[in-house]
Amino acid sequence: MILIYFIAIVVIIEILVFAIYVWLKKDFKWIISDKDSHPNFTKDQILKYNNDVFNKDLGWDNNKKSKRDKLSAGKYIDYNFDNNGSRITKNKFILSDTVLFGDSYCMSRYSNDNDTIQFFLEKIIKKKIPNYGVGNYGLDQVFIKIKLTTLKKIKKVVIIFVPETILRIQSYWKHFLEFGNTFGFKPKFILKDNKLILEKEHIKKIKKQELKKTIDKLKDHDYFYENKFKKYSFAFPFIFSFSKNFEENIKIFFYLILFKLSKNDFFYNKAFDQIILRNIIESQKYYKNNEFTLLLQKILLEINTFLKKKNIKPSFVVVPQYLDLKLFGKKSNSSSFFKKLSKLREINLFDLTEEIIKHNKYDELYIDDNFGGHLNKLGNKFVARKISKKFKMKKKI
Repeated sequence: MILIYFIAIVVIIEILVFAIYVWLKKDFKWIISDKDSHPNFTKDQILKYNNDVFNKDLGWDNNKKSKRDKLSAGKYIDYNFDNNGSRITKNKFILSDTVLFGDSYCMSRYSNDNDTIQFFLEKIIKKKIPNYGVGNYGLDQVFIKIKLTTLKKIKKVVIIFVPETILRIQSYWKHFLEFGNTFGFKPKFILKDNKLILEKEHIKKIKKQELKKTIDKLKDHDYFYENKFKKYSFAFPFIFSFSKNFEENIKIFFYLILFKLSKNDFFYNKAFDQIILRNIIESQKYYKNNEFTLLLQKILLEINTFLKKKNIKPSFVVVPQYLDLKLFGKKSNSSSFFKKLSKLREINLFDLTEEIIKHNKYDELYIDDNFGGHLNKLGNKFVARKISKKFKMKKKI
């Protein structure tokens, strides 16, 4: 009789967890099952991606001359780009011999055109500085973009990126790493006999009839399919799926239930915070993984060598995300890794972790953007000043 009661309770809990899972999943793309490894792309989505985003070498790029991001409470940020994909500022200076490359921190995402790192550096040196930062790029894509960009008359390249790049460079398809980023097909370098081999045959305009074959192939190659996507996927029995990541799931489900009942975005954002926390914690963890750090170091050194051969001085700037600082401070694994790497004579690398922590209230340098914390206007100005001082960038008479 006790066994029958136990089985009945388990069945009831299973049905309850499944029902809540289905109810919450509709509004939260980070609750996944293995079926989500084959997203249902609409014709309009495919057309928009192919026309506005796709790049055969990089996966995606700043192809359009303007873009808009929604922040919160109806606020928007507009980005303007020139024909080469550089952000445009209103500074009226002649062109300098310096350019910026990197990810969204280089691009200064969620900041207006005249609140960017680029804008403040231009003010310091009194010359225009092209900014080729692209949202969500890894250093692998940055390297390819550098190779594809005409660098005539360029003497300095500053590369700005976040510690999370250690995960991005291991990814073929961002959806397996960042659930819901379904159009994030990207090239990837593999390390073979200490040489970088570029794999990008899966980078092509999306054709619905070919997608399944492409994705199934990527399942065998992308590290994050087995080690992240499947790890966090829900499947029968749902009690087991829920309990595998119990502490995280209980918070996500709790906040989403409150969101569904109250329609208050505050609770939705609290659920999403758990996803960002997970990503930051995982990126720091992988700085202890030799396979991951070897590839990152190799890409950094290859960029360094490539530019030096062109008589261009490369400088690398690591900008920690707000949660990197909040969770780990200056004792983060990434900071330790970059500190060791910066001691190599052949690479000019500046990790801003300690510099930002020295700031009395470093949280004032970041915005609450639900993506780990991007820099705000004050933060971009702070970073620009630190870069100019470190690399002796000043007004030239």
